Amino acid sequence: MRDLLYINEELFANKLINLIILLHCNNLHKLLKLRYSQPYILRTMFYSIIWRLMISPISKDAKRKSESESITFRVERNVLDKLRAEAERKMESVNILGNQIFKEYVYWHPPAAEAGMMYTSKKNLVRIMDNLTEEQINQIVDEHLKDEFIGEVEMITGEYDIISYLRAVENWMSASGIHYRHDVKDRIHTYVILLEMGKKWSYFFEKSFKGAFKTMNTKDAEVNATDDTVVLKLSID
Repeated sequence: MRDLLYINEELFANKLINLIILLHCNNLHKLLKLRYSQPYILRTMFYSIIWRLMISPISKDAKRKSESESITFRVERNVLDKLRAEAERKMESVNILGNQIFKEYVYWHPPAAEAGMMYTSKKNLVRIMDNLTEEQINQIVDEHLKDEFIGEVEMITGEYDIISYLRAVENWMSASGIHYRHDVKDRIHTYVILLEMGKKWSYFFEKSFKGAFKTMNTKDAEVNATDDTVVLKLSID
């Protein structure tokens, strides 16, 4: 790490940009070797799936339309090829995709790291959850809502309100490859979330969303779950 202090600033910036783009296009996830003997490690890992699998531009600045500025970068050919292929697959321009990648890094990674989030294996999370009882799941949800929830929302979004929270959840689902549908009719927002992580994870998210809405004093919010799907319905003025 000490050597990085002596790298040319422009060279370092270009290397960083190439790394961000490559990580985004390949959708790589860092798998951590964890010991599960301590409850607080389990709780931290469970709630990292809510936030850390997702990448999103969440901040006050992201809500406002900002002025754009032109800048030139040199990008390695193999990285640029992957970026072009990804843009073509998503049927959008390289410029739009590049801006998304930069926003994802600026507005998500540093605050998420400061909030104690981490990457972990989705399959391992399913294995662990399948070995928990509903009573243990309830305890994890209750402890998180009491001790960490408000601080995490404020750290990641910069605000603490239902709109910021839902935006974070929606970006998490998009970045995690979780299929969902969001409909709005007469100020009623309906989210249909296809988790495909098993019955106990559906139960976990059902309890988590109910607890989050209660903690945020969200009135007339409904949460229902099946073995693979969670449905949210709430009114937002």
